[in-house]
Amino acid sequence: MSDAASYGGVQVLPAGWSDDRDTADGSAVDSVKSLAWQSYFRLLKDHVVSPAERHLAEAGCIGQKLLEAGIPEEEAAEMHEEALRHLADEFPDMTLSSVASSLSGPLMEMLMTYSLASRGQLEHRRLVEESLKQSIKKIGRMFEETINALVLAMEMRDPYTAGHQRKVLTLGCAIAREMGLSYEKIEGVRLAGLIHDIGKLAVPAEILTKPTRLLDAEMNLIKSHPGVGHEILKTIEFSLPVARIVFQHHERMDGSGYQLGLAGEDILIEARILGVADTVEAMGSHRPYRPALGMDKALGEIGQNRGILYDPDVADACIRLFRDRAFSFF
Repeated sequence: MSDAASYGGVQVLPAGWSDDRDTADGSAVDSVKSLAWQSYFRLLKDHVVSPAERHLAEAGCIGQKLLEAGIPEEEAAEMHEEALRHLADEFPDMTLSSVASSLSGPLMEMLMTYSLASRGQLEHRRLVEESLKQSIKKIGRMFEETINALVLAMEMRDPYTAGHQRKVLTLGCAIAREMGLSYEKIEGVRLAGLIHDIGKLAVPAEILTKPTRLLDAEMNLIKSHPGVGHEILKTIEFSLPVARIVFQHHERMDGSGYQLGLAGEDILIEARILGVADTVEAMGSHRPYRPALGMDKALGEIGQNRGILYDPDVADACIRLFRDRAFSFF
């Protein structure tokens, strides 16, 4: 097998283009290249002698065959350039530039096949991406609706804390933004805040609404709610550590919290934020066993235990929101 094939006495296959249909690698691509090359050279030669519209259609067909064989556009353009050089030899009275000018039509028809294919692929990709985005949005809405249903079920069992979780997430997200945290951290606070007390579904309603002081056994049962919440949520494939945040939202910086006894940086920042937001909202709101203590008392608790129970950066951000930014739950 030679490195070049001839057409009309002129070598028309550039080096590397084979006309052998039975190569060792069984290359059908080589055969397509050879046939395409011979056909293309023939039609270009005819077009130089007598330009015709049918030559453009034939060039488009050749481009389609090259595309179907997986031959890249760059190689098709190479084939055209090589043909120009051979045609200049066959027509010595014409300059290479004039030959190129007369053959711009067939070249454009051949390469237009690639352009249209590329547009089709891009449009297909755009439609697939748009469909994926819509599916993700739908799943997100279904997830939010499921979470909201759980929240509603819990708040119906404990009317005194109706809206508590939403208030906690509102303050928690405001604190996270005040601290300049990333979108992912803020979203973690939002999702975990919305369901941080979901573990209370395992606590009898009569304990949650008891108007008198709780017994130690009853208090221990309530203190189990972060762990129960973790057990409920850990099977859900969140993209953020929501179950762990819920598990840790009653941990304290000095290790005196519950249920894991974590301290300092071992507590997720989202959980540290919810710990402060939860305390402020709970102290500022009415409870079955006591009236609301007021925001001054709540902020005093945060300031007094800044760096002891509560993360100092979180505490400072919370206090700034109320004193300098006029934060309101409503």
